[in-house]
Amino acid sequence: MYSPSPKHTSRNRQPHTGEVVNGVLRRVRDADGFSMPEILAVLAIIGILAAIAIALFSSQPAKAMGARAKEEGRAAATAAQAIATDSGGDYSSLSPAELNKEEPQLRITPSPSEPWVESAKGQGSEYEIVIKTPSGDEFKIAQNPSGEVSRTCANATTKAPCAGAESGSW
Repeated sequence: MYSPSPKHTSRNRQPHTGEVVNGVLRRVRDADGFSMPEILAVLAIIGILAAIAIALFSSQPAKAMGARAKEEGRAAATAAQAIATDSGGDYSSLSPAELNKEEPQLRITPSPSEPWVESAKGQGSEYEIVIKTPSGDEFKIAQNPSGEVSRTCANATTKAPCAGAESGSW
C-alpha cells in the first residue's frame, strides 16, 4: 500500500500555475490606481523642482563668464607689472596694446563671446585695468600709489554688482 509522505499532503500543496495567474489578475482588477488629486500633486512637485533647477542652471553661464574675466584681469595685472618692471616701476606706458604685446593671450578687441581688456592706464606707481564682458559687466583691477590692489566689478548699464556676484568686489 502506498502512503503519501508528509510533504505531499493537501495542506502543503503548491498552487497550480493557473491559480497563480488568476490570483494576480484578480489583484490587478481590484486595484483602483491613483486618484486625480494624487497625480496633480505629483505633477505640481515635479514642476516646482524643475523651476528651481532651471533657475539654478540659468545663472551658470554668467558665473563662467565672470570667472573668465577675473582670469583675464589677473593675467593683465601680471603683464602690467612686467611692463612696469621694464620701465623702472613706472606704469605710464600702460595700454591695452602694450598689455597684449606683453601677454598675447589677452584679448583687446570686443567680442560677443569672450571678455576683453576695455582699457588700461597708468601713471607713476599706479594703474587701472578694466576687463569687460559681453553682458556689460566691468571687472576693474587697480593699484594705488602705496601698492594696494583693489578689485571691483559692476555692470556698466545697471551699476549693480556683476551677474552672479553678491558684492561689487572680487
